[in-house]
Amino acid sequence: MQQPPVDRQALGKAFLKYSKMLNENPAQKRIYLEGGRVQCLPCGSAELGGNQELSNHPSAPGDSSFDIPPKTTQLQCMSERYIFHLHIISVLGKAWDTSDQQSKFNVLPCVWQTFIGWSSKDFADVHGLVMHAYNPPNADSFVDHLGLHKALCVLKGWDYTKVPDNSKAYQSLPPDLVRANREDLIIWPPTVIIRNTATGRKKDGRSEGLGNKEMDKKIAELGFAGGKSKSLYGKEGHLGLTLIKFANNPSGLKEAERLAEFFERQDHGRVGWSRGQATHNLDPDTNPMLVETDSRGEKKRILYGCLAISSDLDELDSDSRKRATVKSIKEFDPSD
Repeated sequence: MQQPPVDRQALGKAFLKYSKMLNENPAQKRIYLEGGRVQCLPCGSAELGGNQELSNHPSAPGDSSFDIPPKTTQLQCMSERYIFHLHIISVLGKAWDTSDQQSKFNVLPCVWQTFIGWSSKDFADVHGLVMHAYNPPNADSFVDHLGLHKALCVLKGWDYTKVPDNSKAYQSLPPDLVRANREDLIIWPPTVIIRNTATGRKKDGRSEGLGNKEMDKKIAELGFAGGKSKSLYGKEGHLGLTLIKFANNPSGLKEAERLAEFFERQDHGRVGWSRGQATHNLDPDTNPMLVETDSRGEKKRILYGCLAISSDLDELDSDSRKRATVKSIKEFDPSD
């Protein structure tokens, strides 16, 4: 198909929309990253009336907006897709067995979408989907498909500037460019993720950690203002994760970047945390990557922080994830 002229603004919005959709659901993200049959989100959205996007499904209990999708003609295709559905449900079932309560509710939308059997084209792997997205079946969905193509390439660490073909040369991209592409896509309102904020366990075995007020005080003592802390909790207690949310304007972004750069200068940014995670087999209470001793001989947690990006969406709580959008720093428009 000859590619029609591209509306760059519309393409940018489609890219950001699908960047969020690919990253916000842990079970779905795992399928795209680890392999297996995948489906085309633009085709699926169109066939369900254009308004049944994954991001519209809540991912936590108690959300009054949760409605079972209406019956569609796609139900007639269920028998033909039965074997494929069983395979996907089996994959999701494993995630269910090993997930915490919040993750289980993240799985539900995928289970439902699998069960109703979207009649959109499904592909053996992400390469096949990328080829389809770059050469969509009709001009009406061209912008959405091209946005998905770019979002998939960023997710997988591939080169979206190269035309995809069966040589798969586009799948080769230097690590520094992979990181740059991913870190360009920030969560909005601007947010800094602080990790390693758990402090121990209570008598009942539940994890405890720094609360919102305590974290607000620590951030203020470091010389940063305007951020609002939100500590995250699961069924086992404190998750060791705190979000620092800033105002959704250029000033808020600047302050969030300053805080992230502060941690980066101490080697306590995203890369530093990855190194700390590599020592997970050590005792967390004595691991020198996670705990330090101050001048008074007291042990203190070493905090790690970084600007939240689209690939962090699945770590956020359901409310923050639902309210968040994704923006490109390189193409940041304060009026958008």
